Amino acid sequence: MSRRRQRVRGIAMFVTLPAALLGTATMAGAYGVAVMSRPTTVQCAPQVVAAPGRGSFDVRVFNASGINGVAGDMTKQLTKRGFTIKETSTISALASSGPATIQHGSAGLDQALLLAQQVPGSKLRNDGRQGTGVALIIGDHFSGLVAVPPPIPPRPEKIQVDVYNTTFRSGLAGDAGEQLSQRKFNIGRTGNDPQLSFLPDDVAVIRYGEDGFDAAKVLAQHVPGARLAKVDRTGAKLDLVLGNHYQALTPAEQVPPPPVEPPKPKETVERPC
Repeated sequence: MSRRRQRVRGIAMFVTLPAALLGTATMAGAYGVAVMSRPTTVQCAPQVVAAPGRGSFDVRVFNASGINGVAGDMTKQLTKRGFTIKETSTISALASSGPATIQHGSAGLDQALLLAQQVPGSKLRNDGRQGTGVALIIGDHFSGLVAVPPPIPPRPEKIQVDVYNTTFRSGLAGDAGEQLSQRKFNIGRTGNDPQLSFLPDDVAVIRYGEDGFDAAKVLAQHVPGARLAKVDRTGAKLDLVLGNHYQALTPAEQVPPPPVEPPKPKETVERPC
C-alpha cells in the first residue's frame, strides 16, 4: 500500500471513530433524560369520601327479575337499613340483566355507590336524571342484599307502648303504664282494650307488627308470662293487653340491663377514577 493511501485511511478513521463514539454517547444521554424512553402510564387512585346519609335521598325499587314480591321485600329490608324508599313497582324483565342495576345522575353518584354496597354485583349507570335520587332495578340473577349483623335490641326509651286492661280491676292499665314509664318506656294510651279482648287464661298479650318483634321481646322481659301475638300493622308500636292472671311487672333488678349501642362508624364511598 502506498504511503498516500495509508495517510487517507488514517484520516478517515480519525474522523469516523470520534463521530461514532459521540453518537453512542448522545443516544445514551437521551435515554438518561427519558427523551427516547417508553411513555409511562399514569396510575389513578379512587377517591374515598364521606357517604351521604342513608335517609337523605330517595330510592325507587323496580322488580325486573320476573319473580313476584321481590321489590316489596327489598323495600322492607332497605327501609330497615335506613334508606328512604319513594316507589316500589314491577317492570319488564328485559330492563335489567345480572343481579341489579342502579341508575343515577351526576349529582347522585355517591348515593348510588352507597346503595351499591348493599347489593352485591350491582352495576351503576348514569342515565342523566336530575337530583340525588336513584333507581334500583332488580335483575334476574339477584341473590339478596349483603348480610348484616342482627340488630341490637331497642332500649326501652325507644319503644312505644299502649297499655290496655281486659279485666274488672279498675285502673290496672294506668298503674302498669306508670310503672313502665318509670322504666323509661314511651307510654301512649292507657285504658280499656279497644278491641274488647277477653283474656281469662292469660297474664298478658303483647301485640306487635312486623317491625315490632325485637321491641316486643324487650317488653316481655318486664311482664312475666306475657304471650306475643303478631298482628297486621305497620311500625314498631306495641300493645300490652293485660289479662286476668296479671299480677305485677318483673322486679326491675331481675330484668336484663339494656344493651349499650356501640358508636356507628362513619360510612364512606369510593369514587372511581
